Amino acid sequence: MTKKSLAEIAACLEKNSVHRMLRAINDSPTLKALEAYHRSPAFQALEAYRASPAFQAMEAFQNSAAFKAMELARQSVIAHPEILSIQAKLAETQRSLLGDPSWLHAQAQMAEMRKTMMATMASGRIAFDALDSVNKLLATGVISRNLVDAANTSFSAVARANQWASSLANIPVAKLRELYPGLAAVANSDDIHKMARAISAASGGVTLSAALGLTAGLDVELERTRLKLSAFVGAREIHGFDAAITSAAYKHVFGEWRTQPDLPQRFWRDPKVRWRMYEEAEVDAGLVEAEPSTALEVVVESGLAGGFRGENGTIAVVSVGAFSMSIRSRDTRVDAYKVLGVFEEQLRAFISHKLKEKVGPRWFKQRIDGMIGGKAKATRETAVRHGEAPMSLVHYTDLGDLRSIVLAKNNWSEVFESAFINREHFDHDMQKLIAARRPTAHYRKLDGVRLVELICVIDRLTKWMGNDGGWKDIIESDE
Repeated sequence: MTKKSLAEIAACLEKNSVHRMLRAINDSPTLKALEAYHRSPAFQALEAYRASPAFQAMEAFQNSAAFKAMELARQSVIAHPEILSIQAKLAETQRSLLGDPSWLHAQAQMAEMRKTMMATMASGRIAFDALDSVNKLLATGVISRNLVDAANTSFSAVARANQWASSLANIPVAKLRELYPGLAAVANSDDIHKMARAISAASGGVTLSAALGLTAGLDVELERTRLKLSAFVGAREIHGFDAAITSAAYKHVFGEWRTQPDLPQRFWRDPKVRWRMYEEAEVDAGLVEAEPSTALEVVVESGLAGGFRGENGTIAVVSVGAFSMSIRSRDTRVDAYKVLGVFEEQLRAFISHKLKEKVGPRWFKQRIDGMIGGKAKATRETAVRHGEAPMSLVHYTDLGDLRSIVLAKNNWSEVFESAFINREHFDHDMQKLIAARRPTAHYRKLDGVRLVELICVIDRLTKWMGNDGGWKDIIESDE
């Protein structure tokens, strides 16, 4: 090829737009920056890593038959109909919460409160810690019924399920069976393990502990306690309160123990006597040693109750009929007795509704023992003399009276058996609560065992009442 031909080709290329574009790219700052990056220590280090045995081994593993088999197994689990169904339910629950008018209204109210507080603080009329006081009030007060409906049927329920399921999904089936003593109980443990794994898989294997602030960790003894409580919650959620496996799991935590009103005074006054009696009844050792604040954390970690840990400690949220009550680790005893007081009011309303429905508006006179009625009248007279407005007689009964009303022969067989199912279990549960509501209860220190027992009993009785159709009428009523 002649020099003239080469010159003609060069001239032609010079006129060509593609050639001009390529030359512009070669001269551009972007290409120069890219070339500088390729010469940089960071790029050299990346190239060295790609050439390293570790990177080569990882690529080899990803191309191996074992990895491909594992990925196929993972995909098959994700695509399993049961898990897809659970995922769909979780998604629907989340959508229902975020779209619930009550929830949105509550969020708007909270936002407006904070906006007003910030404006007030900006004007210099209030201290900056006032906003924190509002947050604490929202976290620790009695929440409105509409907001409770949203929380209890959505995030709270999902969080509790995630807590117990993530605990049980990560242990072998053989270890799980140890948490359900007895042959009858073991037979159903596989169902619980299967469901725990399904729930855990549906959430991607990630627990909500971090979101709830529950990441401090428990010691070995309390981890065993948490597992036992998770086993109880799992059995309760899948098989119900009265199933053999649920009773076995409860017994694995509390042994033969149940608090009774006639316990000796030394039980309440001397921790050593109390611990010895717990030990003889084979109560879980971790629970016996735990302070109420620590026991409350185990309650939340296990999924027995909803809750979280804030700056001032753990807060458990306990549903009691139409209300949701908080128990704080910094004031556990006071809050627990407040919860018990609200439960007493809810039980009183439930009994009133059921007996009024059965025999009419004069139910108290027709169905209540004369001794209970006489005591209620005397209490009302005293209250009125002290300036209180009079109420119906049932409001002047205590937990012991309410227990007697429910267990009275005709009342039980005709009215309450369908709600509470097992007469002996109801009697035992009420005795546990009565022991805490004696007139001298304010002298009694609340320990970890009795705190968890109290939460279990109130949860069980509240759910029995909630399963009864009439309870919905009580919630809607202003009585």
